[in-house]
Amino acid sequence: MWIPASARSWPALCRCMTRQLRTDFRLPAGENLASASSAMFEYAGLFVMAANDGTTVSIDSDGNGTPITHHPTLLTPASHICLSSSTTGVTLNSNAHITSNLPIQVNLITGDINSQQKYENRWFNIPPLSLLGPSYVTPVSSMSKQQQQRLIYNPSQTSSITVYAQTSTGITSFTVAAGATYRYVMRPVPGRASTPATQMARVLCRSRPS
Repeated sequence: MWIPASARSWPALCRCMTRQLRTDFRLPAGENLASASSAMFEYAGLFVMAANDGTTVSIDSDGNGTPITHHPTLLTPASHICLSSSTTGVTLNSNAHITSNLPIQVNLITGDINSQQKYENRWFNIPPLSLLGPSYVTPVSSMSKQQQQRLIYNPSQTSSITVYAQTSTGITSFTVAAGATYRYVMRPVPGRASTPATQMARVLCRSRPS
């Protein structure tokens, strides 16, 4: 769901959404990350919307190369696909592959089941593979001394990537395997009241994933 701040922001928002309508997507997170990374992925739901009549969608829910078949495959601008383990019996894992013959928009909905925060619902707009890049700057939202986590996903299905993360404390590097998601922990800065939030982090991969 998008809620524009004002009428003036709506044209720019529409352009942003239209730019992300493509035909090839992969999910960077899913229910398989719940135990290893965070309870926030105990629930994972997929929401797919079409821009044109006659849109055919193929969904490989775990990225193993075999699309699932028990879901609607033909969309119109007035319809959508919504899948999850609790509603349709489809477990969505990281590296899930969504393709279509015409441009679509893909959203990932996650939640912490039975949490005191009422499922801790989060809604992510998934960018198409063609818009992914080798360099990112990420802020940290919390001003507490708690550790902050970032999930780094490698969309390449054939080769690993080396990632360099730079903060004010220095540069660290790690390897992300093909099709895998890596949990990078941004540790609090000693002697400071806040985490690395104030200096942000720059994340670079060695080369653009294929």
